[in-house]
Amino acid sequence: DQIRSLQEQALKADRLLSEAKQQFEAQNLTGAFRSASEALEADPDNSRASQLLSMIHGEQERRDNRRKLDEGLNRAKTLVLLQTYDEAINVLSDLAASNPNEPAILELLENAQREKAHQERRQRRWREISAARDALRDRQYEPVISKLEALESEFSGDPEITQLLMFAREEFAT
Repeated sequence: DQIRSLQEQALKADRLLSEAKQQFEAQNLTGAFRSASEALEADPDNSRASQLLSMIHGEQERRDNRRKLDEGLNRAKTLVLLQTYDEAINVLSDLAASNPNEPAILELLENAQREKAHQERRQRRWREISAARDALRDRQYEPVISKLEALESEFSGDPEITQLLMFAREEFAT
């Protein structure tokens, strides 16, 4: 009787293990986990059930990591879109630390850094032009000319800077 009971448990474990493998191959990790766990419960010494459970756990972990990566990338894309570059760069740097071989992270990180640099350059241009206008209103032509010349060499072809520089030179000459 005891031998027959053990045989029935082994058969049940084999059937459940076969079911678990099919579920695993079909990417149904929940079903595979349930069947493999039941197989191990029916036959605690079944090494194939233990191995399959280990594979299932590994795949679940891989999926969780991928989901976290995708969520992080989506968050970073949103932050870049909102021009919140520092926060986007922080999110991407954290993602890059845990996923060093993921090209999508590095590409988005480079893009965020480039966009941040462009934004800072535009803001600096605007601040310098505003300061130049204030100096022109105060008739401080000589210092503003040298500042505008430096700006013109940095932002070559910028018509606003060129016009302000021409005006400052004309006013200084009179």
